[in-house]
Amino acid sequence: MPNGHVPRTPLQTVKAIYQRVKRSGGVSTSLSSLEEGDVFFALPVYCPESRLKRMVWAVWGTFELYSPSLLKRLCVFFAFGSDRFSRLADQPLNGNVMAPAAIEKGASVAVVDSYRFRGPEYIYTPNVEHAFLNTATYHRNQHDIECIAITGSCGKTTTKELIAAVAACKLETSSTHGNYNTIRGVAHTLFDIDSQTQVAVVEISSTGKNTIALKSEVVNPTAGVITNIGKAHLEGFGSVGGVLREKSRLFNFLQAKGGVFFANLDDPHIESLPGIDECFWSYGENAMARIRGCVLECGPFVRVRCSTVDFGDPLDEDQSFDVQTQMFGAYNLSNVLAAVAVGRYLGIDNESIKAAIEGYVPSNNRSQVVRRDGATYIVDAYNANPTSMHAALDSFARIHGEKKVVILGDMLELGGSSQKEHRDVVRKLGQMDLTFVALVGAEFSKCASGRGYLLFSSSEEVRSWMSTQDFDGSSVLIKGSNSMGLELLL
Repeated sequence: MPNGHVPRTPLQTVKAIYQRVKRSGGVSTSLSSLEEGDVFFALPVYCPESRLKRMVWAVWGTFELYSPSLLKRLCVFFAFGSDRFSRLADQPLNGNVMAPAAIEKGASVAVVDSYRFRGPEYIYTPNVEHAFLNTATYHRNQHDIECIAITGSCGKTTTKELIAAVAACKLETSSTHGNYNTIRGVAHTLFDIDSQTQVAVVEISSTGKNTIALKSEVVNPTAGVITNIGKAHLEGFGSVGGVLREKSRLFNFLQAKGGVFFANLDDPHIESLPGIDECFWSYGENAMARIRGCVLECGPFVRVRCSTVDFGDPLDEDQSFDVQTQMFGAYNLSNVLAAVAVGRYLGIDNESIKAAIEGYVPSNNRSQVVRRDGATYIVDAYNANPTSMHAALDSFARIHGEKKVVILGDMLELGGSSQKEHRDVVRKLGQMDLTFVALVGAEFSKCASGRGYLLFSSSEEVRSWMSTQDFDGSSVLIKGSNSMGLELLL
């Protein structure tokens, strides 16, 4: 969408859709999740960024809508492949095709952008995607609540989970499910807000330039957190500077709206943002942070000390409290401190904050500790970029043990920086005291050949190798990009 803005749907249309949403209580964008009475938004399955692809998709979608039988014959004629056509037939590119099926399945109304469908069970809008986002924002703005947006290169989901846990211990809280942080996921999160909600915690990702500005506009947050700025999605942003420009759009939005920003003063990129010194709420090991902390232990669960103090004052023991988390990694200190800062901002006492954080058990392949057959597995395999990879290895180095095994998968979406970043990781591995090193993927294989490491092309190969090994008494770190499938090793 141009310049990070959602084109406006006519207000009358938004209000008409919203009234149906209020009566139904549910919103759906897919037939599989549709429940009776839902308002169904007939969204396209995929919206390409390329203008040429959009034209091809539009032509294909027109055939889907008006002449599916001709489209099938064309597919056969061009040897498109019956299996592939069947998949497209099951989930067509043109969302309008699914509208009649949604009505048959029990949807109270279907929002479409095709004049082909008329009648009281359909609401026409020039663009369903825009209407979906505008209606979500309209719904969110009907509720005078604290709405906290979270982004960053690493730790978004963990920070969101911790903040939601802290908020929920005292306040009615709605938050992003899992890591559903796409633009559509953000809208679904907003639709979950109801009359009982006091706090909404929304995770937002950056999938391209201006996407943070776009999602900030949709969410309209009252407060926000940027966890850190690191080497993530370099393929799209080119450099850490590009990442900073994109992520800082949340800070810019809050600054313009007079919102609250929670500043991680341990991140030099965040600390250097113009106007950051005016932020009342800050956290980190930095002496100037309002919420300070330090790591006490990391073996494998991280234990931290938190202190709520005023700027520049020495640590006051009466204001300090220790938190024994159920997460791996010293890097989680900043995530914990962010949750403490937001909790204090929401008026929650330290004792309740401590209990909420200690009660959080990760189960999403992020900083997760699994004990099995005498071995301790540290699973951080949902995603990986150079920043998070080095942080995980640094924390793993702090764990004491005679048998230490590292299984790493390729870091993806690094563009031209990929080989250099993978070489840097391999160089770090050479400086660590490890029993085994297993590397998975083409990128690691290119730069680790001849070093004596075990090289695999897939997670299936690693799993086969693991079945022949005795890991009793071992600490095993498993980390890689999500598509490498390393979470399947356990």
